Amino acid sequence: MKRVFFVVLILVAVLMLLDVRQYIAPTATPPSTATKPDVIDYYFNSFTLQSYNTAGQRSYEIQGQHLKHWQAQQMSSIIAPYLQSFTAPGNLESILQAQEAMLDHKNRQLALNHAVKVEYLPQSADVITLTTEQLEADLNNKLITTTRHVMIQSPEAVIQATGLEAKLNEAYLRLPANVQSVYQTHF
Repeated sequence: MKRVFFVVLILVAVLMLLDVRQYIAPTATPPSTATKPDVIDYYFNSFTLQSYNTAGQRSYEIQGQHLKHWQAQQMSSIIAPYLQSFTAPGNLESILQAQEAMLDHKNRQLALNHAVKVEYLPQSADVITLTTEQLEADLNNKLITTTRHVMIQSPEAVIQATGLEAKLNEAYLRLPANVQSVYQTHF
């Protein structure tokens, strides 16, 4: 009987020591998923991605030096993006490039930064080039905006302004401030 009492007393003492040790040096608890920092779930280096329409014709092609994607944030970062879009018969329609881009997949928002250049290459007209330092695109509403200096060049004109708002699915272009233009005349 004394042995059983002695064994129970030792077990209680061990349990008390373990409990005291937890208060003195608590073990690190793993962070919950709510506080866990977002991690990159995939990335590409020196990549080319292509998108095709239902007729099997290429509609988009994007190239870049580096792409990182964060699943929890539904965001992608692209270094040196070079995007080409094609018309239904497969003709090159536009080229977009910048030093960096951030794409919010959830809200379908694209932010382009540093040396942004957009070339519109319609088959029936001359090339139109837009350059700026920053450009945001709302892909849902087909709206592009910037508050920075903008230069629009074509063979007939050069237009400069501070700021731009354009609706890509409509014939709407607004240049809100400091608009200057030079037109080439042909006699």
